[in-house]
Amino acid sequence: MDYEENNHPIYQHVYRESGLSESDYEKFDYLGVDEDTVAYRGMCFRNKSAYEAFINKLEKGEYRPSYPESFSRSENTARSFAEQKKTYFVFADEDILIEDAYRKVTKEKVSGYAGIVIKTIIPKGSGVDINKSEYGVEDEILYMSKEPIKYSYEVIHSYEELLKINPVDYNQYIKENPLSDGLSQYLMANHIDDITEDTEIHVLNKILRSHKDSDIKKERGFFVVDEEKNMVFGKIIKKSDSILEPMEDDRNDKKVEFYRDDFFELYDTGFFKSEAAKEKIKEHSNHIINSVCEYIEYQKVFGDKELTYDLSNIKGFASFAGDFEKERYKNVIPYTTKSNYSDISENLRKLNDNSLSEEEKNQLLKSEVKGLEEFIKGRFSAVSQSEETVHKNMEENKKNIAKRKKRGKDLKNK
Repeated sequence: MDYEENNHPIYQHVYRESGLSESDYEKFDYLGVDEDTVAYRGMCFRNKSAYEAFINKLEKGEYRPSYPESFSRSENTARSFAEQKKTYFVFADEDILIEDAYRKVTKEKVSGYAGIVIKTIIPKGSGVDINKSEYGVEDEILYMSKEPIKYSYEVIHSYEELLKINPVDYNQYIKENPLSDGLSQYLMANHIDDITEDTEIHVLNKILRSHKDSDIKKERGFFVVDEEKNMVFGKIIKKSDSILEPMEDDRNDKKVEFYRDDFFELYDTGFFKSEAAKEKIKEHSNHIINSVCEYIEYQKVFGDKELTYDLSNIKGFASFAGDFEKERYKNVIPYTTKSNYSDISENLRKLNDNSLSEEEKNQLLKSEVKGLEEFIKGRFSAVSQSEETVHKNMEENKKNIAKRKKRGKDLKNK
């Protein structure tokens, strides 16, 4: 069987999601599994009616892969497909995009109504093991059967349905589980009005403690700004160990990159409603702004005057800080880069110096263009938003979240 690569049925299946016809499945029977193989299939159902129709077939023992269906040796892979409809190429229809947006804003476990993972055994010599072809990119086996097969299955419920089956006390659950816990994330995203002030403070304290781990200090390049609270605020990025884009300009040999606490995302959802939580955020923001400014001011006078600073992760705190801290922050923004506008302007005037050769002028121009670019980027990335703008953005974000939730709900209820 000679195929051009772009016309090969397996290539089309893998890279164009076209599936494999029954006739092509039979042509590739030489790619069957080498031994009896435990395999899993994950399926995500967009709405309740589709789920109930399929689960009814499973319960009656009537399921069989009547056409070449995708299975995996990995249960985790199948589970990921059960939790979310996936597409890797250009075939994402509008409904998939709606489901994906819904899952992101609600922190849901399942993008549709429910998921199912089917477990079966593919007999030796059966199926089409994609990895035995030259186009395999996942541990995928296509399998179909004209006879009934033995199988077991697991239903993966959405958090919404799980809470109907096993109700929990929202505030108690959040307090007793990590913030990274899936159900905790779901409750904080969807039951904001039920969250008490005490729980808000509990969540905030957990977030604000995230950078106080003394083990962080042992890593190369980290420095502690506040010894009293043992808070790690940043690290020095060098050319040799930069995880950022390579720094081509010598003036950027060392840059201090600061860390940020992650309450901003929750704040933008309207989670922190109480005055106590808002006051704590302001107090924490004041502390960070003062500590970072103190560090920068000290370095510029007594320390490493060659350091530059990335304040993009700090500017958010300035929006929540008090008036004194806001002003102090503005005063350190000029320290973000080595270049300053007056120096750049003065150097550019030298281009009119007739004693300079064309090569010298070109080198000077190239250097100062980089300096000007650095100057603009440094200032722009450090500018903080006003409290009014932060609040306006939060309200706009809440409206967008509500729209995405509604569109996702409407799709699930079809």
